[in-house]
Formats: sequence, structure tokens, C-alpha cells
Amino acid sequence: MGKGLGVNYLFLDPEYLHQINFLSFFMIGLAWGGFMMAYHITCYILFAYRYKFLAAFKYPFVKFCENNSLIPLLFTTYYLIKVFLFQLKVETHEVFDVILLLLGFLSGLGVFLLFSVLYFRTTNTNIFKHLAANVDKQVRKSHLQRANLMDKLNKAKKETVVITSYFSFPLKFKPISNNLPADKESIIRVFDQNQLNALIIQLLALLFILILGLFREVPIVQIPAAASALFLFAVLLLFTGGVYYWLKDWALSIFLFTVVGISIVSKFLPYKTYHQAFGMSYETKAVYNQHRISMLPNAKNIAQDIQNTKLMLDKWEQKQNSKDKPKLVILTTSGGGQRAAAWTLKTLQEIDSVFNNQFLNKTALITGSSGGLIGAAYYRALFYQKKLGENIQLTNPKYFENISKDKLNPMIFSLVTGDLFFRFQKFSFGQHRYYKDRGYALEQKLLEDTEGVLSHRLSYYQQPEKQAEIPQIIMSPTIVNDSRKLFVSAQGVSYLCRGRGSATTKNQIRGIEFRRFFEKQHADSLRFLTALRMNATFPYITPNVILPSKPPMEIVDAGLSDNFGMDDALHFLFVFREWIKKNTSGVVVVSVRDSQKGNRIKNNQYKPLLESIFTPFAHVMGNLTLLQDVENDYDVEYAEKWFDHKFWLVEFEYQVKPPEVKKEDNETYASLSWRLTTPEKNSIKKAIHYPSNQRALQKLKALLLD
Repeated sequence: MGKGLGVNYLFLDPEYLHQINFLSFFMIGLAWGGFMMAYHITCYILFAYRYKFLAAFKYPFVKFCENNSLIPLLFTTYYLIKVFLFQLKVETHEVFDVILLLLGFLSGLGVFLLFSVLYFRTTNTNIFKHLAANVDKQVRKSHLQRANLMDKLNKAKKETVVITSYFSFPLKFKPISNNLPADKESIIRVFDQNQLNALIIQLLALLFILILGLFREVPIVQIPAAASALFLFAVLLLFTGGVYYWLKDWALSIFLFTVVGISIVSKFLPYKTYHQAFGMSYETKAVYNQHRISMLPNAKNIAQDIQNTKLMLDKWEQKQNSKDKPKLVILTTSGGGQRAAAWTLKTLQEIDSVFNNQFLNKTALITGSSGGLIGAAYYRALFYQKKLGENIQLTNPKYFENISKDKLNPMIFSLVTGDLFFRFQKFSFGQHRYYKDRGYALEQKLLEDTEGVLSHRLSYYQQPEKQAEIPQIIMSPTIVNDSRKLFVSAQGVSYLCRGRGSATTKNQIRGIEFRRFFEKQHADSLRFLTALRMNATFPYITPNVILPSKPPMEIVDAGLSDNFGMDDALHFLFVFREWIKKNTSGVVVVSVRDSQKGNRIKNNQYKPLLESIFTPFAHVMGNLTLLQDVENDYDVEYAEKWFDHKFWLVEFEYQVKPPEVKKEDNETYASLSWRLTTPEKNSIKKAIHYPSNQRALQKLKALLLD
């Protein structure tokens, strides 16, 4: 189910401290053991009453686990086979290295199971026997608990399954000579132990989550994403088993009632419980209504922003050092998580290897969504640092490795240890304090991996963009409330907020300008990484940011409205078409896409009933970018007419291996995720050398150099 998002790689190729080794698989083994024990505990709580003979054993829970291990054993065996084949065939490791990884997993699993067995043997013989008598006294006073236990006893009496033997470790089957029900007192004491076991384990699990949450920023504590997921499943399984044991047939009804209740209460929670935009003030709220959003992009503001942008373009033209009129270059990037970020940066490095690190000097504007714009922003920051005198070689392979480092582990770890349960830790940014969440975890990891070059506020880039030292970046995440775009830029861009009619006419409001709308909420102080994250809000993985307005404005990924940044680029070109015709020899739009362009014909033959139910939804979501491509192509045709066909579109596409190129063993098409495996990175590195991308590079060289 999660293959397209790379979920399978989290388990088959887990990464810990940027390494896939014995230790990373050891962590998965520990988490696997935790999930396995949660399964055993839950089964024991719910079904132990069926096996009345267990009351006669010294260690009933341990004996239960031995006989309840068939499904976990088969599942673990299947997992080990899949890991072995993946590491051998895809990662192309030697057999000895793969065996070492499997030993890491088995070591972690063995350590956890050994600790669990010792714990339960010790507590069963000492603590639980001592406490069981006291618990029994208290249980007799509780009508609810007593009724629950008597219900279990009645079920035990009516049990029709006859048990003749049981499995005894290591490899023995022993007969049961007497399968008669034990006395009620013995069975009640067994149930007492069950409840106490479950209560202590659940409390320890929650305490463990709290402790881990305190150290979420320490790299050594950030366990592999798959381990975090297994740990979450274990906690949910324990909780579900406990709830069902106590509430029996009412469990589902009360659960649904609780979910509805929490949903209602959440509407009245204060802003601090939401995911916030770091750097902004939430003390005051911007008025968010139709009147205000239609008045902000007024004729005066639009005229002022157009004039300022023309001055910026004049600066750009002066820096071109060209005898003839230069060509205006616009860079657009597509969304696609870390795949798009790595592909964009790799493509820009390849372009600059031809343009002697001067490509961004020729570029006036960068637009796009999600990961692609993160990669472009990182490259722009490196370019600017180089201009400021830093010793930076833009084509250095280490920058590709930096942007390709795992971002998922800290996010999933933060999700499990904080966002789902207790978000209580805060941090300071400027004059304000915010709660740490998985969005913060992503930003901090980006900050660390990019060596601090993106550590600035939005306003930091205002002057460099005005002086045409670096290209302007326009981000346009989507507003959930009304499906408009939120235009985030260090410059005034009110001219993008209205349709492509006259700038002074009352045409459709297509967007909201972030800086003017949230001026009193310190919009200029917004953390630049937060702006990039808002533009890359992948559902469920990165949280939807809530901005300080009334009603609250909720932000999602820019890719929902335009995954390729083409719409904003063409709108910009339309507004400044007269200046461009007068001062340039044409426009070159460089589109860096993380997918191939063109409609792929799918086989929509007869499907089973269940699959056909989900077909319409899957088609709408799967074809969203294809529909955007069709719309963008129409707009490109119009743009060619605006500039008398002095308009060129150069497309670089990350694509599957073309037939004429031999595929290497350790090369896999990258998934849509915030974590890339080694074969996926190799695939991205190789794609720029495919014939179609080399032709695009030669076309760009001919347009701008020859």
C-alpha cells in the first residue's frame, strides 16, 4: 500500500545516524520485539480465560507467549527473507554483509524478548503474587470490575473448545491430563495479574514516550522511522486491548463517541495547540474576510509593486554584461518530497557545470512547490554565500549528499513522541515561543543538513533580491479555507493576487499576499525554512500550519493548485510582458520536473467490486498533476503569442530508465518520500545524463551561450 511513498524501504533498508548497518537493524529488532510483546500481552488480556489450565503453571504468561508465537514467527521469517533479497539484489551487498545486518535485527529482537521474559518471570513470582491478593480485595469492592470478571468466568464455562496439548519450549508438545476449569479464586487471581501487567506496561510505554520526547533533538535518540512506527503500533495495540477488556461490547461505541467529543472540543482550543508558523506573532489576529482580501490588492499597491519589480528587473538587466539584449530566465521546480529536492539541486549543478557557476545570475525568478523549491532555495543560498566570499564550489557532490540525507526519521520520531500524545516542549525564535512539533523537526534537520545556510528570516533576502544579487523566489502554498494561493515572497507581489485581466479592474481574486495580509503579525520575521515547509506540506507527514487570522487560515502544499510552479511564472511574465519585450530578446523557462511529462494510458479493464469503489478517488488524485500539465500547456501556448514566439521552454525530467540506457543493479526509481535509499540516489544522479536531459542541456546552452 505504501510502496509509492517508500514505506517498504523504511523496513527493508532502515537508516540510523545516516548509516544502514548492524546498529540500524538492531534498533528495528528492538522495536519489532516491542510490537511482538504488545501482541502477546493484548492476546493474553483478551483470551487467557479460554485456557484455564494456565492457572496451574508457575509462569502462565510466559507459557502463553510460547504457544501464541506462530503468527509472529511466520511474519518475522517472511520479513527476514524480504530483507535478505532486497539487500542482496537491490543494494548489491555481499552475502556476508547481509547476514551481518540480519544478525543485527535478530540481536535486537533477542535482547528485547530476553528482557521481557526475565521481567515477567520475576514479576509473576514476586511482585504480582504479592499484589494480586491486595488487588483481589479491591476488585471485590468494584461492581464494574467484578461484573467484568464474572462475565469472563461465564464465557470460560461455556467454552466448547477442548485443549488436549500445548507447546513447551524448546521443541516439545505436552498433553493436558486435566482440562477441567480451575476454581474461581485461581482464575480471578490470573485476571488480576493480567490487569496489573497491562496497566504497568501501558504506563511504562507512556512514560517511555515522554522521556524520548524530552530528547527528541538528540541524534542518537532519533531511531529509524520504521522503529518509531512499530513502537506506535505497540502502544496503540496495548491501549486497544486494555479498552476492549474493560468496556467489552461497548468499546467501539465509546471509542467513536470519544473521537467525536475530542473533535468538538478541539474547535475551542487555543492557537498554541495548533501547528504554528515560526517567527510570527499570534497575539493579534488578522481580519480574514472577503472585503479585506479584495481591498489589499488595490490599484495603488499593485502599481507600487509593479514599479518596484521593474526596478529590480532593471538591476538584473544591468548585471548581464551582454552587448545584445539578454534573455530573461525563469526557473520552475516541481513538488515531490526529497526526490524533487535532490533532483532539482543535481540538475542545477549540472547546468552550472556548463555555465561556469553563472546560471543563477541569468535567472530572475524561481517558482515551484514542495521539495523542488527546497532544493532550489538551498542552491540559491549556496550561490549567495559564494558571492559573499565563502569558499563554496557549487558543483561539489557534498551538497547533493546534504539535501539527500534522511529527513523522515526525526519527523516520524517527533510524531510518535510528541504530536500524537503530548506536545509540551517549547523553543524560542526571536521574541516568541512555539511548541516543538514534527514541522520543527523537519526544519531543524534541514538546517543541520544544509550547514545553516537557510537559517534566516524571510526579510533577509529582500535587499539581495532587490539588487538582483540572487533570483527572486515566490512561494504559493494553498489556503484550505477558500482554495486561494498564499503568495509568500520577500518582495511585494500584489500583482499576482488578481486574475490576468487589467491590474485596475475588479477581476477575480486568485490569491492573498502574505506580507501585507499579516503585516501586524510580523510577516517579515517568518522563518524562511517555515515558509519553505508551508510550501511543502505533504499530507499527514508535515503538519498543516495555522496562521494568526480570524477565522484561522490553514495552509497546505502548493502542489494542490500547481505542482510545477508554471502558473505563477506565466502570470509573472504576463504582468511584465511589455518590459520584457522592450528590454530582452525573449524568455527561457527552465522547468525541472520530478516526473515525466505526458499522459500515460492506463488499463481500466474490469475490476473487482471493492477495487472499483476506490477507482474514482484514485483517478482524481493520480491524475491531478496530469490535469495541471494540460492547463499549463494551454498557458504556454498563450505565452508564446505574448512574446512573438521568442519564448522557449526547456524541460529537465527525472524519469525511469529509457530503453536505450542499460539499467544498473543498484538503481531504483525514487519514491515520494523524505528519505532516499542508496539505489534511489543513484537513480537521480544518473537521470541527468539520460539522452533527453542532455538534449535539454544542449538546447539551454544554445539559447543562452551560443
